[in-house]
Amino acid sequence: MKYLKLSIVILSLLFITGCGNVTKFNYNIKTSNENVTIEFKNKDGYKMEEGYPFNIKKDDTNTTLEFITSVGYEYYEGIVRTDSETTLIDDSKDLLYKYKNEYVYLIDINDVDAYAMLKSSSEDNIKYIYNNLKIKKA
Repeated sequence: MKYLKLSIVILSLLFITGCGNVTKFNYNIKTSNENVTIEFKNKDGYKMEEGYPFNIKKDDTNTTLEFITSVGYEYYEGIVRTDSETTLIDDSKDLLYKYKNEYVYLIDINDVDAYAMLKSSSEDNIKYIYNNLKIKKA
């Protein structure tokens, strides 16, 4: 009985803290040879799969996560600022824009000489994923 109560307490703590809902990967960014930790809260039907590029899926919508160099970031930022087919949505911290039918988030990773790039056909999905994704130097 003592072990049953202890098991219930441990399971309750895991449920409350949400530990079972986080997917975590360590990844080496080849272009900068730096290691990062990627954490994503799998909830509300979203699921992150390992592989490169990383895929985050919900129903029939797929969002990809890949990494680009600072030169790549400058290229994409230039497109956002000059291309008439591009709509800037948010640049308060990271850069979210729409190019034709695709939404793109360019994300600065602190202390890493690379950027993350999310791409999706859905604005709601990309914003949700951005808010539940953490990428940091390992």
